[in-house]
This record gives sequence, structure tokens and C-alpha cells, in this order.
Amino acid sequence: MSEHFVEVEVVKESYVEKFTSFLKNFRDERGEYKYRRRVREMILANSSSLIIDFDDLIKYDLALAQKVLDNPRELIEEASKAIAEVAKIEAPEQALIKEYTARFRGLPSTQVVPLRKIRAEHINKLVAIEGIVTRMTPIKYLLKKAVFRSRATGHTIEVPQIGGRYTPPTLMEMPGENRIRKGDYELVLDESVFSEWQKITLQEKPEELPPGQLPRSIEVVLKDDLVDTVRPGDRVIVVGILNVEEEKTLRKDRPPIFKTFLEANYIETVGKDIFEVEITPEDEKKILELASRSDIRNLII
Repeated sequence: MSEHFVEVEVVKESYVEKFTSFLKNFRDERGEYKYRRRVREMILANSSSLIIDFDDLIKYDLALAQKVLDNPRELIEEASKAIAEVAKIEAPEQALIKEYTARFRGLPSTQVVPLRKIRAEHINKLVAIEGIVTRMTPIKYLLKKAVFRSRATGHTIEVPQIGGRYTPPTLMEMPGENRIRKGDYELVLDESVFSEWQKITLQEKPEELPPGQLPRSIEVVLKDDLVDTVRPGDRVIVVGILNVEEEKTLRKDRPPIFKTFLEANYIETVGKDIFEVEITPEDEKKILELASRSDIRNLII
């Protein structure tokens, strides 16, 4: 059993090494180290996200690129660890952020899925969906790492919140003979770690709508620096992991029905669904001059 776990750990480490090699050694058409430069720019901008063009990864390591599409949750995490490794090399004194996020854009056409054609085969895969933002929630705060304190002893313990669900401590060993038992703890808010969270609704484009059909939509979850980057009316491309959640509380006498949502990894605005006109100061002056004329009605008619 222990040998099996060692083997799995070695495979995971190889993914970090592969991504580190890609980030350090990939050159663009001018022969420049593209991602070394981007890592430095990311650090100088005090950002925690690095955008990776998927075509570059395909050119460098096709097998690794395919792994990202098939097992995105694990591979994005491994790529993010590689960014931290390269950041230590490129700017050791400035790389103060410990956690980075790899964000992929420009997926191959096979992964670009029209909203109406989302199927079960796409669940847990990395896909790109284009649509129109129709609504968005206010920014909320997702508990990422919870710190709990024992009411009896005062000792604290960290519990990572994995999978988007609140995970309290049950029975965990504390320093010495102290333990946290169920109900014998409180959440320490000022020591816990939160991330920004927002949900938007993405609706299919009018040109993709079959005659006589209502437009379909999907909810998209934005986290961290992706929140508040788009507005209703924006046409966007979202790259993310297609995920599922139970539509209703699972019960023995009900069918286990789940609904899909997209966990965004990258989002880009490609246009506005509403026509916008930019008014210059000169235009505004002319409009005000026309508005002050007594014969404005005749001019309009």
C-alpha cells in the first residue's frame, strides 16, 4: 500500500517538473523566454495569476497539454506550484506571494463547446464556453482555510476547506492530550483565510439560438482576481472546469439529479451585446449647442 502512494507522489512531482521546464525554457518566435518574462511582470504587478497560452503548451509538450484537458483540477494545481518555483528563481526577493494560479487561454477548437451542446462527457473536463453575461451576484467571501479554537483548552487547528463545502473539525488530536470534539470548537474569523467569490449567469448568443427555442444558460463561478471583471451585457469567453452539484438535496426516494456549472479558470471580454457610442468633449459641446436652439424640434423632424 505504501509503495503505491510513493508512486503516485512521484508522478505528481513529475508534473510540477514538466511545467517548471515549460515555464523556464519555452521561447516565442523572437527567441525570448516568454514565461520567464511573464512571471517577472506578474510579480512586479503584485498579481497572483499567470496566463498561459494553450498553443504554447501544445507545442512544447503535447502529452502534458492533453493531461490538462482531461484532468484539469489536478494539473492546474501542479502548474500553479511550478509558477511558484519559477517565481523564486526570477525574482527571489520580490516573490512574496506564496500561492499562484495558472490560467489557460486559447483552448483547441475541440474544447470550445456551445452552451446548447454541453453534455455529460464534458463534466470534469477543461472547456471553453462563449456567451453573454445576463446577471451577476455581489462579491461574497469563500472560506478557504478555517482556523478553529477549542472552547475547553484554547488550542487552535487549521482545517483546509476543500471542494467548496464547509468542513468543521470532528475529532482531531491537539498538542499534548488535548482534543477538539464535535461541538467543542469555534471558528476564529480573524485568523481564517477567505477568497473572493462571485457567480455570473452566461446565456447563449442569439446567433446560436435555433428558431423557436428559448436561450439556454449556465452559472459560472468566479474566484479571486476574476471577480468583478465582467458586466451584464458583456460577450465573454470563459475557460473553466465543468462541474456538477445536486439540484435538490439527495434523498432515497428521489432520482439523483445534478445540474452543471462552470468553475472559471480564465475569462475574457470579447465584445458588448449592447451597441455603445463614445461621446467626445467636442460632440458634447455640439449637442448642447443644438439643444439650446429654439428650432431644435424642426431640426430633428
